[in-house]
Amino acid sequence: MSKKNAPSDKPVETGNDLDQLRHILYGNQARATEQRLSDLEARLDSVHRELSADLDKRAASLSGSASAELTETRQSLSGQMDKMAADFNQRLDKKIKDLQKGLTDFRSEARQRDDDLRQEMLALGAMLDKQKTGRAELGELLVQLGRQLQENEGNTAVSSPEE
Repeated sequence: MSKKNAPSDKPVETGNDLDQLRHILYGNQARATEQRLSDLEARLDSVHRELSADLDKRAASLSGSASAELTETRQSLSGQMDKMAADFNQRLDKKIKDLQKGLTDFRSEARQRDDDLRQEMLALGAMLDKQKTGRAELGELLVQLGRQLQENEGNTAVSSPEE
């Protein structure tokens, strides 16, 4: 018998001759197959641990990189928002100043028109004092003056704060 087919030193626990014969014929092959399966299982477990460790390592790296990128993006957006807010405030201040200047100009113009009307009224009054006019003519002048005052009052609706 060859060494491969030699019976093992272990006693066979089966009481049956057929079992002994089967053990003699196929025993070494079965043990070799079991050993290969055992080696494959060990290798599979080792590869599984390696892959799990690599996967965990890559996930941690990706998480760190994503976190850093998120922080950078937040900072960038914060800077852009600050710049936009400053720009908006600057534009708003300019608009407010423009409106204040326009209001001041309007008030000055309204005061000037009011002064001009007063001067005209005083001139008309002085002219009336020097001339004798009839009742009809005086009434007509007063009606015209009233119309002018009403028209000018509509144009100068804003009063100055000093008044």
